[in-house]
Amino acid sequence: MREIAAKYQGRRDVLCKGLAEAGWKVDVPKPRCTCGRRIPEPYREAGSLEFTKKLLADAKVSVSPGIGFGEFGDGTCASR
Repeated sequence: MREIAAKYQGRRDVLCKGLAEAGWKVDVPKPRCTCGRRIPEPYREAGSLEFTKKLLADAKVSVSPGIGFGEFGDGTCASR
């Protein structure tokens, strides 16, 4: 079980580091499998799908667009 927890912690840490390097202020969440956050205000109008594409292109960070979690998720994105 500790090996699995360490794997997810490593993924979380890589995600948070990449987001910080892209200029997105992110508090490192408590240990869990997912990390969901609101899209920064300057990017919200474009929507979660476009923001996730930008993160991938600019910061090499892959996350799931919030729109995949329903119509009210579009202002967010998440990683696992």
